[in-house]
Amino acid sequence: MPPIEHCEAKDCAFNRTSKCHAFAIQVGGPDDPRPNCDTFYKTTTECGKENIVAGVGTCKVLTCKYNELLACLAPQVNVQVYNGQAECATYRSLGNFLDAYGKPVFN
Repeated sequence: MPPIEHCEAKDCAFNRTSKCHAFAIQVGGPDDPRPNCDTFYKTTTECGKENIVAGVGTCKVLTCKYNELLACLAPQVNVQVYNGQAECATYRSLGNFLDAYGKPVFN
């Protein structure tokens, strides 16, 4: 499971000192236009375990070059904030691979 190397989502419950302290994050979904961190949770309460640094548990962004059968194979992951939403900055598009119904497909 690739570790979250750096997280810019300062208002996320799991972020302390730019590290994610959730057990794992989930990234996006097959219909999401951007690779959002679905684990992002905005609150002032510090959550997670301080001695844990999260990894990517599941990535549902099927058009990412690091995605293999919903597992992220990137060596490490960075999370950035874009338009108020935490998202995977490590995402790299394979291009547009859609089936006849417009849904992303596995390679």
